[in-house]
Formats: sequence, C-alpha cells, structure tokens
Amino acid sequence: IVAFAQWILAQAKADRITTLYFLAREGKLLKEVYDRLASVTPNAAAARYLVVSRRAMTVPMTETFDDILNIASADYFPSDLAGFLFYRFGLKLDDAELAELARRGLWSAGRKVEVKGDNPQHLQPVLEAVADRIRARAAVERPGLLAYLQQMGLDQPGTSAVVDVGYSATIQGRLSKILGKGVHGYYLLTSAKAKRVCDGYGVLARGCYGESLVPGTDASPLWRRSFELEMLLSTDDAQVMHYETRQDGAVSPVFQPLSDAEQSSSAVRADIRRGVLAFVDDFLALDQAALPGLSAPHDLAVALYEEFIEGMSAAEWNTMAGFVL
Repeated sequence: IVAFAQWILAQAKADRITTLYFLAREGKLLKEVYDRLASVTPNAAAARYLVVSRRAMTVPMTETFDDILNIASADYFPSDLAGFLFYRFGLKLDDAELAELARRGLWSAGRKVEVKGDNPQHLQPVLEAVADRIRARAAVERPGLLAYLQQMGLDQPGTSAVVDVGYSATIQGRLSKILGKGVHGYYLLTSAKAKRVCDGYGVLARGCYGESLVPGTDASPLWRRSFELEMLLSTDDAQVMHYETRQDGAVSPVFQPLSDAEQSSSAVRADIRRGVLAFVDDFLALDQAALPGLSAPHDLAVALYEEFIEGMSAAEWNTMAGFVL
C-alpha cells in the first residue's frame, strides 16, 4: 500500500490530477495511507472518499437491454432468482411474480442463478420479461446518484481520477458517462477490460503492479490471489446500494445490511488496520529522520505479499477463513 501510495503521488503530479476519489470500500484504507504520505509531500493531489459501488453506479444508468445484459454478466455464485434480481437491479419480486415467471416457462421454481465468464445468455428470457421494470427502477435511482456526485464536486472544473484495487475500470467508465467528462483511474492492477473504458472515454487507467492483465496468463500473486487481497483491505462499512433524495432535498445512501458473519470479522480488520498504519508511521519516521527520499520498492512489496499469501500457517488460514466480505 505504501509503494502504491507513493506511485499515486508521482503519477497524479505527472498527469496533472487535481482531485483523487478513493472508491469505497477498499479505498478507505488506501486513502488513510495516501493521506499520511501526502501530508509530507508538497503539492499533493487532494483526496476524497467516494461512497459508490458497482451496483450503485450501474443500475441508475441502465437504458438499453445491452446495459441490462452487461450488469448481469459479472460472475454470480449460485443463488435464487429473487436475490439476483434484487442485488443486481434493485427489483423486488414476490412469490406470485416468481410463480408467474415459472408458469410462463421463463425460470423454473427453485432453479439457481449462476453466471460465469461474462455469459448471462441463459438469463435473457427472464431479463426481457422484467426489462421495463429495471428501466423504471433506473429512472428512480438516477437523480439521487447525480445529486451525490455533484455534492462530492465531481461536476466541478478540474481533472479527477478514481483510486481502487482494480480491475476493469467499470465505475470509472460509468462516472465518465454520467458526468459527461473523462475521469481517470489509478489501480493496483488493471485487466484487459479496462482498455474499453480508456478507448471509449479517452481516459487513463493505470495499474501500479500490472496493466491489461488477462486471467490465467499472469503470474503476479496480487492477480492470482486478488480475493484475499481485497479481504485484507476491506473495512467494516456496508456496501451502498443506491442513493435517494429526501423531501427536504438532502441525499442519503441506502446500504446493504451487514450480515452477522461480516460484522464478526471487524476485530481482525481492526488489527490489520493498526498494523498497516504502524508500518506507515515507522516508514515516515525513517524518511524524516534518517533516510530522506525513502521509497518502497514495488518488487519487494510483491515478493512479501507472495511469501505471506502462499506460505500461511494453519493458524493464519483459520483467521483468513473467518473473514466474510
């Protein structure tokens, strides 16, 4: 994280970025480290914490059936249809509506939804049946999202960039589209899919530890073991589902409730955060007192992560197994 934050400081200066928006939720810890390093770096780009998610950004911008298919294409582990439609599109179908879909032969009762490898074609008949309701839901959510983004200053003049773990620059692309101006991006890693956002909006999507990676072809442990990486960076915050505008004009977020298992992980996350920030304090103390210009080597950072993630003890694996994200 320290090497990443130092890289962001240099890249943002070179790219003339005025404001960095660290994306929830993994961006919270990234921003804390960046803020500490930025406080001793002249002319560092300003940083803000942007509470958005793939869900909060994609549904409000749904217009075409291709948009609906794009939302449905992200991997989804086996679960019921009602949950899929709610978490992906904000639709709440009751038992009678689900029974009607089954009667029409669109989705049999009890059948699980699973999406792998960007292939949601088996869902197309169901999605066509509820497409009008999805677009209506999008129209309800769009004003609240726009109001929040304006409140955060994203519509103001200046060059901005999002900061996140990675990988496909989906939120970056959605922000560029809804704002009508390019938003750049800095990531730990980017996948080949990020190029579509770069080409579509004329923006940068830079990866500190690798760019345009393809699953299965890259040996980087940060890529191979990205799920564990996200768990280690996670926070206690719930995921935002959408924004709504109250009668008094104020904008308020609606969060997905945290499960008991998620909440039970908070003690370990707090320990990780304390360890991270203690390291940052030591790093800055060395920089200020003994080794001015100290930098964290990227190759060493990756090697240390690989040594840890590939060589965990049984006790460490038990701790990781207790994480829920």
